[in-house]
Amino acid sequence: MLNIYDTIKTRTIKILIKTIINVLILCLMHCNKNQQAEKSKVALDELSIITDNVESLGEMENMENAIKLEYEKMFGKPITDFELSIKRVSFHLGTGPGSVPPNRIIVTMTPNGVFAEYFQYEEIVTRATDGTLDYRLQHEKYEATLDLGEWLNFINKLYCYINKWDRSEGAYREWHCFDCPVWVLNIFFSDKEELNFSGNIRRPPNWEKIVKIMNDMEIKIKNTVVVTEN
Repeated sequence: MLNIYDTIKTRTIKILIKTIINVLILCLMHCNKNQQAEKSKVALDELSIITDNVESLGEMENMENAIKLEYEKMFGKPITDFELSIKRVSFHLGTGPGSVPPNRIIVTMTPNGVFAEYFQYEEIVTRATDGTLDYRLQHEKYEATLDLGEWLNFINKLYCYINKWDRSEGAYREWHCFDCPVWVLNIFFSDKEELNFSGNIRRPPNWEKIVKIMNDMEIKIKNTVVVTEN
């Protein structure tokens, strides 16, 4: 799995070299002053973009270093590339097909902090004056902000418990069980890769521990202000 920071460094250096070469060629070209001024402006615009990219790269490197230091301080060992590359975790343990959408937890690491969301769905049934039933899906969204320590504790436990899970497609599914409750765990990484686990009545190793992690996260998130969306 590639490290996003190494990828950005390589790309930025290549762009910078290409732009410098273009500027040098421009200086040697025999063209009128208006043409030179126009091309110089384009080159300066490109250099400005590169400068912005380098500044963003510096911010990401600072964040990466902070994560590494805090992780080693908390757990007494270096962080793995797997954990360092995690940017988002999504989990739901829901009902069978065609029913109310399952409640979902999403935890995301961004340059501006760690944000956790819990989506809760409920079917509201009311009876009209003519006796007919009206079905309405109510959607509630809870949000919380996590600190770096909480994020690292979350991904550390996650990695420890799923590290030896079977990653082959359908490893935890019983295909004859069409209406069984389905669980899904998606992990998104900084290099755009994904790791997806899903199943129904079959459970991977350490399943109870994973469920406890998610239940604890749900409790933390729901202890915040709720945003209701009907």
